Amino acid sequence: GTYWRNNGLLLPSRDDPDADTHFDGFEAIAAFDRLGGSGYRFNKVPVENGGDDGHWRESVFGDELMTGPWSRSDRQPISEITVAALQDLGYVVDLLRAESYVLPPLSKPVATKPAGASGLRCEVLRLPNH
Repeated sequence: GTYWRNNGLLLPSRDDPDADTHFDGFEAIAAFDRLGGSGYRFNKVPVENGGDDGHWRESVFGDELMTGPWSRSDRQPISEITVAALQDLGYVVDLLRAESYVLPPLSKPVATKPAGASGLRCEVLRLPNH
């Protein structure tokens, strides 16, 4: 969340608990739309309100890797949306290395599952050259 805010990609301020907090990166928004979010009627890409504002909104994303440590799935894929968000931050990424993922139906609540472990797939990105 700190990197999102420092790069002007996290809107609005964390000081408003009723805000529709979202990640405003062009590439992440495009990926969100491609993976089932085109009909989402609020600000894109939705971020979990409160806390550190550094995770995708679980009620929208389900068990995607960036929904945070409270996810209840034994599998948390790193989606094209997350990889695209890293691209918005200036990382050199390979979108083809993202794992298979589509957003849960927007009209259905996210199912709960038992907690499980997942690891970040570091091969999808590398630091930008400076």
